[in-house]
Amino acid sequence: MAAGLQPTEIQVEIRDPQRRLVARGDIGFLRRDGTWLLIELQSRQNHSDVDAVIDDGERRDDVMLEEHTVLEFWAIHLGVRGRMVQRVAQHLERRP
Repeated sequence: MAAGLQPTEIQVEIRDPQRRLVARGDIGFLRRDGTWLLIELQSRQNHSDVDAVIDDGERRDDVMLEEHTVLEFWAIHLGVRGRMVQRVAQHLERRP
């Protein structure tokens, strides 16, 4: 990934304490405390339907209930100097 940020895993599976699948994250950074900083890459193709947006929000909430962090980005946010790289770096500095 850009700016020296190396994801731990791609397509991270988040599971609850009973090992049931809660959600998948596009890009994941495993933090020292065992929680994940997950990056979700959004597109109009998958988010033009209101039901899809609602489902995504519910999955994001479920992931956060498991103590993980989810950041969402669109194509406009990508690139070495893009908002995604800056935000990910900020989060990893605050909570490595």
